[in-house]
Amino acid sequence: MSSTGSTAVQEAQSLACEHCGLRVPAARLDPEADKQFCCAGCEHVYKIINGLGLSQFYALKRQADILPGSPVSPGTSAFSHFADESFAERYVSKRSDGLSEVKFALEGIYCAACVWLVEKLPLVADGVREARVDFGRKTVDVIFDSDQTELPQIARALDSLGYVPRPFNPSQRLKAAREESKQALLRLGIAGACAGNTMMIAVSLYQGYFSGIEPKYQSFLQWASLLVTLPVVFYSAVPFYKRAFGGLRVGSLHIDLPITLGILLGFFASVINTVLGMQHVYYDSICMLVFLLLLGRWLQQRGLERAMDARSVMFALSPTAARRVKGERREEVYVESLEIDDLIEVKAGEVLPADGIVHEGQSTLNTSILTGESRPRKVSAGDEVFAGTTNLSGVLLIKVAAVHQESRIGRILSVIERESSQKSPLVQITDRVGAYFVAVVLSLSAATFLYWWLAAGVLTAVDHALALLVVTCPCALGLAAPLSLSAGIHRAAASGILIRGADVIERLAKVRRIFFDKTGTLTKGLVQVKSFATAQDGPSREMVLRSAAMLENSSQHPVGSAIRSFALEQLGASSLDISSTEVEEVHGKGVVSRSGPSSLRMGSVPWLRESLLKADPTFARSVDEMIARGESPVLLEIDGRAVGAFSVGDILRSDASQVLSNLQNKGYRIEILSGDISEAVEKLACELGISPEFAHAELSPEEKRDFVLDAQAASRTAMVGDGVNDAAALSAAEVGIGMSSGAEACLDAADVFIARNGFEAFANLFSGAEATMKLIRRNIGLSLVYNVLGASGAVLGYVSPLVAAILMPISSLSVVLSTVFSRTFSKEKH
Repeated sequence: MSSTGSTAVQEAQSLACEHCGLRVPAARLDPEADKQFCCAGCEHVYKIINGLGLSQFYALKRQADILPGSPVSPGTSAFSHFADESFAERYVSKRSDGLSEVKFALEGIYCAACVWLVEKLPLVADGVREARVDFGRKTVDVIFDSDQTELPQIARALDSLGYVPRPFNPSQRLKAAREESKQALLRLGIAGACAGNTMMIAVSLYQGYFSGIEPKYQSFLQWASLLVTLPVVFYSAVPFYKRAFGGLRVGSLHIDLPITLGILLGFFASVINTVLGMQHVYYDSICMLVFLLLLGRWLQQRGLERAMDARSVMFALSPTAARRVKGERREEVYVESLEIDDLIEVKAGEVLPADGIVHEGQSTLNTSILTGESRPRKVSAGDEVFAGTTNLSGVLLIKVAAVHQESRIGRILSVIERESSQKSPLVQITDRVGAYFVAVVLSLSAATFLYWWLAAGVLTAVDHALALLVVTCPCALGLAAPLSLSAGIHRAAASGILIRGADVIERLAKVRRIFFDKTGTLTKGLVQVKSFATAQDGPSREMVLRSAAMLENSSQHPVGSAIRSFALEQLGASSLDISSTEVEEVHGKGVVSRSGPSSLRMGSVPWLRESLLKADPTFARSVDEMIARGESPVLLEIDGRAVGAFSVGDILRSDASQVLSNLQNKGYRIEILSGDISEAVEKLACELGISPEFAHAELSPEEKRDFVLDAQAASRTAMVGDGVNDAAALSAAEVGIGMSSGAEACLDAADVFIARNGFEAFANLFSGAEATMKLIRRNIGLSLVYNVLGASGAVLGYVSPLVAAILMPISSLSVVLSTVFSRTFSKEKH
């Protein structure tokens, strides 16, 4: 390349178009001109604006910072900073399999076909193993081999597909969304202004066609229309081209391909007719088509944001506002505006908005959302506290340490985000159908063009083929399933139900058999010791209580906590010194200690039945009386003999009976799986209206898991438990549902976590899943009816390109509005 040519290229890369601000291509660079333009359209529009004395327009736009300022598609060098080590340290994470993972925010994600195209990234970028798109958040998680590729190469590959990648920064996400909306509105405004002008010119042309017009005036009006159309075709419609040609790069037929062909076919046919002096041109139809398409996409995006606001998950668990303290002044601020080291005030009854350290004050916190522990936790100055927990008593001043997504509850929700990026089977099917659909549309359009060309001439053929290409856009079909499922997940979160992924909703809708754990699930988990007995020939009462408190000192199970509290209260102590005691938990049975001079075990009657047989008759009768009352005895064994019994009982959830009855009436089979004694489980089943044959007692965690696996072979099952002791059964079921334990424990084993108290949320879960699947069927039906009617009308010649441009966004909007106004996972009683 000559030095002059090289210099021209370098200058072009650094020059921006005087009108729109985009980079000037080297081929358009004029060394003798004071002003540089990226295309002829921008140059002509610039001359028109200045010729009318409106040059102040550009100064005002720059001052308001609403010009693009940089290309929509950055140049090759624009992503070079992605290679910096500091960038990788902040945004790239190493996986356990040795691969790397990075999250990008993407511009231009509008539909399921966009998602499908981006997920084809491994085909155009060497070293990329997988790309997973989060449609609601407009992000992509890229898994790649850092030894084979670098971040700049990945970013350029995404950009070449038509989607500009940006580093994902949650705190900047709203700003980036506003910038993208600003760009979309600018394209929409230009298309609308040009459409209005071409329509006014078209009025004169159409009048001339019927009443006669001199060729020179016809030519002038056509050339004027061409001039006004250029910004629309070469600026406003550019996103359609980029996505269409990006799809072709990976061997995919993107749904914007028919639109691109329609726009370019109509435009170049009009240019040829203008040059040849023929009458028929489509400039007004093209401008109005692009305007209506952009308007439909913009309205569709606004509907998506309303239906799938990702922040609703966070807002379901933590407040949206905080009380920031500055000196003597308190101010209410948006929680996302909090910064590290800010001081916030939290009064009694309020939920903490951020993680931090107690700066001043004393109080107790309900931390069950995180830990599952029902006992309030005392905190004072210097203690660490977390967002999502509830302040129960005093006023606290807290120094902020982490906010929103960086908080502990935010990291928990990242589990949901990762799972929600996995596609459900239904979405995968609609994606494949969409790809074939575009191929059918292109073939049908070609056949339509050929038929009408032979029957009525090329102009009529162009009209009908163009209308068919536009009206049959499968956006609505592509949106039907993913939009409904994503909206369902976020609405469920607003009702206090965290669902790990879209596929969980599909599986929930197929469940017909539901297993429930007993303690903390069907009951409130507020276990109390109702009676206490000791063996006459055993150790002293004080020794039995001290041994029980020691064994249950670190237990997180509601029964263990209740026994520990009872024993300490009876002993008149707040704690015991057990530094030399080693206690081992036996899941589903009890606890054991062998570190002292004696062997101690404490647990259920089935586990310690042999030691009960060695006890004195009076003590054994006391245990039998506890069982007869429907209570659950917990035995203390010392050196092989039962010497103490703690009768524990729980409170049944007040709404459990009604909810379970409604589920049974809907055809669900309700069963209980419990490690408790059979008498207590059967009594509870009787109170809930469950047949005794469906009350399964004295089961270990492994036996619960096996029971669920056996049932799974016959029907779709769900297991409802506490997420810790029932982890194996939760994982074995088609759908695992955690209710009483903390979110951290539940989401490791379960597919669903119910964050709010009360059984009504559980009923809402199943009815919401059914309503979501009905919504999907309705949305798919709407899209299919629209496409069949629209395609038929276009092929038969009843739908013009302009009418097609109006109908196309209406189809997508109908699906969006159907979803927005649906009542899936509503908070009303079911």
